[in-house]
Order: sequence, then C-alpha cells, then structure tokens
Amino acid sequence: MTVLNLKEKARRALLNAGTRGSSSTGIDDMDLIHAVSSALRLQTAEERQGIEEALFPPMLCAAVAQGNLERIKCKLSMVKYGKLI
Repeated sequence: MTVLNLKEKARRALLNAGTRGSSSTGIDDMDLIHAVSSALRLQTAEERQGIEEALFPPMLCAAVAQGNLERIKCKLSMVKYGKLI
C-alpha cells in the first residue's frame, strides 16, 4: 500500500465520519483523531499519541478561526509545559 493510498483513505474516512457533535464545530476533535487512526490502521497508544500531537495545532487554529472560546480553553487545558498531556 502506498502513502498516496493511505492519504486518500484517511481523507475518505474523514469525509465519511459525519458531523457528530455541535453544529458550530463540525466534526468533533476525537472523531477526527479516531477517523485518522482507523484509516491509517494505527494499533499502539504511541501511534495514536503521535496523531493527536500532529493534529493538535490545526484543531486549535480551527477553534480560533471559529471564535469558539470553550473549545480553545479545552484545547489549551490539554497542554502542560509545551507538551500534550
């Protein structure tokens, strides 16, 4: 399986994941992480943590762009000494 196929599968999984959660935020952050993890067939906690760390900045930026203060506070509460907890 090529990297291109993995990216395509991840994109399709995200598009098929639906829009559970509040309508103002669209797809829920955990749904996004789960969809990407499933599409990439990640198996370990370390792999999932890597996905969470990679997706954290764009999810925080999306919350800022939406002006969603509650989501911003939630995201920032997940950081301690510059690392996700």
